[in-house]
Amino acid sequence: MPENPVSESDAPLKTVPLDAGHTALGGRMVPFSGYSLPVQYPSGIIAEHKWTREHAGLFDVSHMGPSFLTLSSPS
Repeated sequence: MPENPVSESDAPLKTVPLDAGHTALGGRMVPFSGYSLPVQYPSGIIAEHKWTREHAGLFDVSHMGPSFLTLSSPS
């Protein structure tokens, strides 16, 4: 089996549209599937979990393809 001269780790990482926000919030960025994505924030995983349970959370899946949000009512 021939070796691939350019491995995934040699290619520059792509960024997601929310990259600046992740970085501004102190997200610890890691390579994942060719993208630079946040794995953790300074507040810690437990605080993130608690916030999501008490309020709401948003998971950045923009690296997986386009997403569309359709509102059923404009108000």
